[in-house]
Amino acid sequence: MSDIIGKTTVTEKGQITIPIEIRQKEGIKPNDELFVVDADGAIVITRPQKGKLVQLFRQASGLITHEDIRKLRRENEASLAKKMKK
Repeated sequence: MSDIIGKTTVTEKGQITIPIEIRQKEGIKPNDELFVVDADGAIVITRPQKGKLVQLFRQASGLITHEDIRKLRRENEASLAKKMKK
């Protein structure tokens, strides 16, 4: 389970501030692109990763399923494992 590192409040404009501890730890800088994902009621903010997952997020515009994510993750892990064996 993930640890709660900080607390933030949603402004009237719907904006939040990512706590400094997380920004520093993850190297998040102004104008960095982040994805906001609804994962069965949990709000997940994640960095874009190069490859198929980013393309799917951009194309799906909120229509991605958890099974799509699992499938892409398995494909990515298999691809990485294959590259590491070389």
